[in-house]
Amino acid sequence: MRHTWKRLCKGVATVAIVSSAAAAVAAPVDNANYPQRPITFVVPFPPGGPTDAISRVIAEQLRQSLGQPIIVSNKAGAGGNIGVGEVMRSTPDGYTITLITTTSSAINPAIFSQLPYDPDDVQPISIFASTDYVLVVNPQLPVGSLDQLIELIRAHPGKYNLPYASATSQVGNAAFRQAFDLAFVDVPYKGDINALTAIMSGEAHAYFTSSPRLTSLAADGRIKPLATAASKRSPQLPDIPTFAEAGYPDFIDMNAWLGVATVRGTPEAIVHRLNNEIQRIVALPEVATQLAAMGFHPMSTTPLEASQRLKHDRNRWLTLVKESGVTLH
Repeated sequence: MRHTWKRLCKGVATVAIVSSAAAAVAAPVDNANYPQRPITFVVPFPPGGPTDAISRVIAEQLRQSLGQPIIVSNKAGAGGNIGVGEVMRSTPDGYTITLITTTSSAINPAIFSQLPYDPDDVQPISIFASTDYVLVVNPQLPVGSLDQLIELIRAHPGKYNLPYASATSQVGNAAFRQAFDLAFVDVPYKGDINALTAIMSGEAHAYFTSSPRLTSLAADGRIKPLATAASKRSPQLPDIPTFAEAGYPDFIDMNAWLGVATVRGTPEAIVHRLNNEIQRIVALPEVATQLAAMGFHPMSTTPLEASQRLKHDRNRWLTLVKESGVTLH
């Protein structure tokens, strides 16, 4: 009898240990008291650029409102794939979030044959800002309009260089070539600043850019904007016509956005909590001013709206990539 009792006790103890371990693994996130520890905000681009600066503005405001440190971690590489991929492999508990962009999350799935994550694992929290791409030229180039640029390049096949510094500007070049049957040289640059420097020096001739420095560079005569590749004129350059206004309504819309996302499976309550905070933050006058200074316009989206926009843009850019003939990486 004594041995039977010992075996029973041993069995109960084993079950208790296993049950405790399972409970620990499956312990639910405390949504009501979220967050209870620091949040890591992955920025999938190098420090110092506009996306990094905007991320730090958002992070500081989140720190103030959530009462926990927001650790900004730059994980650059592969057009944003490395950083986003790291977040998609994290625990879905709301303690690891990432900046997403049109390039990293809508275009990359179309131009990379392999990604280090499943795009369907991206859970958008909010798309909070947008910007426009403008076609600019070296001011010494003898053109004053989009028509004149097209005529100049067409008259001298292979003579002119068009830089690109992102997947967006690369697709823009390809679409420009295809739409107007042009022959020019694509030149890759590491970063928008380097590409703009090439335009200003005359090393390159025309460039699709969303640089926050557009207004000041144009005012100083260091670049010459010709047309905005969007449905509406850029608030940065309200006097510059759109491609449609210049007579080319079928040219691609290169409007781009910034957002925040986490990994799918994160509790809905946490996703909505973060969304509410981000919407509140971008509505602050001081944040709107900072965004405008960096060339971005504030946006307000729910998680559902952000998910729908991401899905729409993935499909749109996949079509554009196929039509433009951009080579897969």
